[in-house]
Amino acid sequence: MNAQPRLGTFENTRVETKNPSALASFDFSDMKDIIRKTTTIGELKLGDILDAQDYLGSWYLAIVIDDISSTSKQIHFLPYQRSNRDENFTKENDETRIAPAFQHAEVSIDIHDHIATLRAYLEAHR
Repeated sequence: MNAQPRLGTFENTRVETKNPSALASFDFSDMKDIIRKTTTIGELKLGDILDAQDYLGSWYLAIVIDDISSTSKQIHFLPYQRSNRDENFTKENDETRIAPAFQHAEVSIDIHDHIATLRAYLEAHR
């Protein structure tokens, strides 16, 4: 996880999502693991939380659970609790399937629970 927040257009555009009321009032400033700008597979670190598209084409809030190499990461999707839906993302094939957190994924009112669930999955995976 990075020591500095990843600043970008996240703060300006999050109110334009499908659920603006949940995101507009949420303070992400102390959450260094939330991806807040466009990034690449190579820039992702273990524990980073982002939006990722699964192999079926749906977008979910997700977390990097394995930093396999500089060009390959294993990603877990919320709401799935089992590892059978985890996917390996590679720089060569999957750059277009990642995005800043909450850019594509639909979220409910309790964002804290979503983030806590992803972090707990990461801890159990280690």
